[in-house]
Amino acid sequence: MATMSALGYANAFGFLTVEEVLALKKYTATIRKNGVIVNIGAGTGTSALAIAEERPDLIPNLVTIDITAEVSPFGGLGNERTAFNESDIKPYPVQVCCDSKKFAEFWGAPIDMLIIDGDHSYEGAAGDMKNWLPFMLNKGIVVVHDMDGKTWPEVVNAVRDVMSDWTEVERVGRYGFFIKR
Repeated sequence: MATMSALGYANAFGFLTVEEVLALKKYTATIRKNGVIVNIGAGTGTSALAIAEERPDLIPNLVTIDITAEVSPFGGLGNERTAFNESDIKPYPVQVCCDSKKFAEFWGAPIDMLIIDGDHSYEGAAGDMKNWLPFMLNKGIVVVHDMDGKTWPEVVNAVRDVMSDWTEVERVGRYGFFIKR
């Protein structure tokens, strides 16, 4: 018996809105069979749950990276496990507990979708972009959360400085969806 869904978590904790969840599902639906999705920042697990609900076939290739293993009010891999435990979606995504920038040093696979919602400092956001964008497939989708210049100016500045060869194709709430020019 399912008790929760990504839409059920939307708006509940202030991480993602219903509109953002629906937009993430829309873009997830376009990912190729056996596509790879890297999700930097577990949050409450809503983004991974939305992806898994839309495309259960991609769960083995859905990697969430976060520096927090346990449940935390700031989000973490434990929160993501809780979200999946409270849903009908199994198994969990591949969960990696470490600094996303360091983990990129060991990565070798092409990526279809990259979600950046980890360290919101300029150095953190720009570092994730610099380290992970080289793995993006042509026509891959980069999703950057907290594109709110008032609340998170560092994230917006990092996008401006690092993603100059990427085009924002849609803005939904605080999500910016980008493809390479």
